[in-house]
Amino acid sequence: MQLDFGDLFSNALHDLKQHTGKKISLLQDEIGHQFDPSTSGSTIEKWRYRKTKLTETQLAQLADILFRYQHPQHDRTWFYEFLLQGGAAYPELICDKLFPAAEEETAIIDSGGDVLAAPDLSAYRPPYSGGFVGRTAEYANTWQQLQTNRLAILSGMAGVGKTSLAVQVAQSFEADADGLFWHRFYDQNLYDFLRRLAGFLSHFKRPELWEIFEAARLSGATPPDVTTCFDILVTQLIDFPVLLCLDDLQFVDDHPALIGFLQRLTADNDGEKRPMLLITSRRFPHFLISANQTELKGLTVEDTKQLLTNRQLILADDLITELHLVTAGNGAFLTMAAVVLKQTHNVAELIGRLATTDDIERFLLEEVDDRLTSQEQQVMIAVAILSGYSGQRDVLEAMLDQQNIRLALRSLTDQHLLMGEEGPDGRAYSQHQILQAFYYLQPTRKRRVLLHQRAAAYYAAEGQDNFQTIFHYGRAGMVEQTVHLASEQLWGLVNQGMASSVRAVLASLDEESLDESGRIAYRLTLGQLESLLGEYDSGQERFEQAAAMLQTMPVNSQTNQLKAQVCLYIGELLERQSPPEALNWVQRGLEIVDAEQTSLTSELQIQAGTLMMHMGNFGGALEQLLGCLDELPQHNSALQIKTYKNLGAIYWHLKQLPLALQYSEKALSASRHIKNHLQTARISINLGPIKYTLGDWDGAIVSLEDALEIAQRLGSHTVVLSLHVNLGRCYLEKGNEPKSKTHLEQALVLAEESGAHQAIPARINLARVHLFAKRYEQALAVLEVAEEDALVKNDQLSLAAVHTIQADVYLRMQDLPAAAEHVQEALKEAQLVGGVVNTDVGVCWRIKGEIAAISGDWEAAHGAFTKSVDILSSIDRYQTALTQLTWGSVLLENNELDQGYDLVDQAQAVFAEFGAERELITANALIMMMEGKNG
Repeated sequence: MQLDFGDLFSNALHDLKQHTGKKISLLQDEIGHQFDPSTSGSTIEKWRYRKTKLTETQLAQLADILFRYQHPQHDRTWFYEFLLQGGAAYPELICDKLFPAAEEETAIIDSGGDVLAAPDLSAYRPPYSGGFVGRTAEYANTWQQLQTNRLAILSGMAGVGKTSLAVQVAQSFEADADGLFWHRFYDQNLYDFLRRLAGFLSHFKRPELWEIFEAARLSGATPPDVTTCFDILVTQLIDFPVLLCLDDLQFVDDHPALIGFLQRLTADNDGEKRPMLLITSRRFPHFLISANQTELKGLTVEDTKQLLTNRQLILADDLITELHLVTAGNGAFLTMAAVVLKQTHNVAELIGRLATTDDIERFLLEEVDDRLTSQEQQVMIAVAILSGYSGQRDVLEAMLDQQNIRLALRSLTDQHLLMGEEGPDGRAYSQHQILQAFYYLQPTRKRRVLLHQRAAAYYAAEGQDNFQTIFHYGRAGMVEQTVHLASEQLWGLVNQGMASSVRAVLASLDEESLDESGRIAYRLTLGQLESLLGEYDSGQERFEQAAAMLQTMPVNSQTNQLKAQVCLYIGELLERQSPPEALNWVQRGLEIVDAEQTSLTSELQIQAGTLMMHMGNFGGALEQLLGCLDELPQHNSALQIKTYKNLGAIYWHLKQLPLALQYSEKALSASRHIKNHLQTARISINLGPIKYTLGDWDGAIVSLEDALEIAQRLGSHTVVLSLHVNLGRCYLEKGNEPKSKTHLEQALVLAEESGAHQAIPARINLARVHLFAKRYEQALAVLEVAEEDALVKNDQLSLAAVHTIQADVYLRMQDLPAAAEHVQEALKEAQLVGGVVNTDVGVCWRIKGEIAAISGDWEAAHGAFTKSVDILSSIDRYQTALTQLTWGSVLLENNELDQGYDLVDQAQAVFAEFGAERELITANALIMMMEGKNG
């Protein structure tokens, strides 16, 4: 005989009595307290004797409490039966939470590695700057600007001493600032800066962006775009009085995302709480219009004298004056002059020659080189070959095929011709850009190629710096090796922030030196990088060129795989721009790919499903995604998260809510495991409406509020916007119109700033706020704007919703013809969207029922209400209850008391379970009125 809920619960308490040695009365008190401190043991006893029916949420909480006692006989099967007998609609989902499938979970979240800790704080310190002299006024001015404006800019020509002064100021501020971050820009690569700053902030309880980068690295996913990264960083920095030192900003000062980032950081907000910015640049960044710059000129005569003294060079005052005049006090020129003058027998004659030369920079460089030993010259050349990147002694010795260059390095460092900097892997050496440009051209082309080859061989053997290997392969003209390694290590390089740098290396290569397969690999790799960096037209052109080349090659498994891969790349590139065109490419790929190529087949199927979903073909999307679910490659959580997330969204649209919840929570679990915070917030956006429709309104609001907190902390504009819309709807249904209005108005502000699509649902729900408050004219005005926007975007679903609410407004205004007209428009729009069981259709039939009832056509009203319930009962319990409430009210007004009472009673139970306060008040009033009449 099957036991009912009360018997199962009673037996469970007897089991726990034997298991724990506690009396049943004590266990009931414990369970009640765990459930809620105000819940007594007598309440639990009533549950045992079935005197109170538990809601789904209460059953899930009770199961969780019983599970904590860990009774060996209370396994998944027992809990499933317990929940089923208790009336849980979705016992399997509750059991999934209590008993997660260990093997499956591992397959989902095992990303093949662990999140790495960011480098130690020493990796973000400024370089050592020895022998700094003078600049008293400039130093004081820079210090004052940082203290008062929290922004200081040092500009001037190369070699004038901007970096040296910035280092001095930074080191002085280090004790006063909460943190000190130094970054030197070598080229236009912003990802390296973003990743380093993310790592730095992780040491100050701001780990989100670092963990996002790591999540992308571990899962093989694309890292967030530059704009998103800067949005997150602004949020993390806005209340953190750190000192950010950005050296040589001229390399990146034309990038729109960086410009916006710096403008937002320097905007007036909270004074001392915002970060300080110390910038050096050869040109003034004019987008910082409120900033005062310190334009550095040469050193003064007195400072020149002090610098020479520090370099162990004592000269007569008249010679110092003449040297200052010909060098204009340029620090780099004076440093080189000191090297030369210390080793000349006739200082006056050399300074005289210096005064007559047309190219003082070239003169000094050649004079310096003449006075270096052969080994010192070779070391300077080797450092120059590194092209601005610093290198340790091991790589320099490998390049020169020499040992024991320690003395040469020390000598050059002492003469300030090299800069030594302690890094996470030891001391590394670099040189001023003036010296680097000169020494790079000193060896013959053949010698430069050899040195680049040796550098590449060193980094390849070490296996720790694929970018440096690629960079030197490229400079050595080793095109085939460059393309092969870049293709093989592409996403690892991308996730290290090297996308733009690798693209620059590849773009500099001579493609014609490659054979046909090499050119295909070249175009595919470069196309992926250009797509990632937002150069969509160029990326698509590369892919299509590769596709055309593949058509001329022999048909075999290898070429078929490449053809299918190209189709996938184009399908991903065109996902947002043209989903139908993208789908055509992906379907071509699926026709081409071999059945054995499971990983690529899965990727194509997932992308096809994603595109079908964007196009509203939910049935086709479901077939594609389910078809590849069992074939997903192991340890690829990026594909798995994407699949589960999309399945959740599809089942939501198809109104198969338990499955929507199941897949969305799988995606959420995997995303949280790899600490992909942005993805977690996006999945939570999907979970909110699912829980809401299932009746767990409080759970939906908790999910959405949690996601909003994450998204606001990360500064993700689009995610914040979507969450405000969803929360606005949830609070509206709960009857909290003020809170709903606040969220929806915030969503509208954000949407109007960016022209985002979410403005339409925000206005639709804001119109409903006005409708419930009986502000009918305001509701119609808001709906008119939403309708215009939906027409422009050809958004059929939103048009149906707009006409549905317009019909409801006119109905409340007693304008029945207008209400009937808009109902017909709404039904027509809803029917244009195929494959979706549409809530608006059910609501329209409810309104038709009301119109018929007011018109006295009881038969039509009965038919419309019946149809509304039939449509809504399988997809939306809240809307079903609204129809029951409306229908019941009409019946009661017409003295059909029994059926009317039953309908209102059914609706009241749903409203009480969901917490729909506005409708619950109406239902309670009707029931009290009926009970009063009966009494």
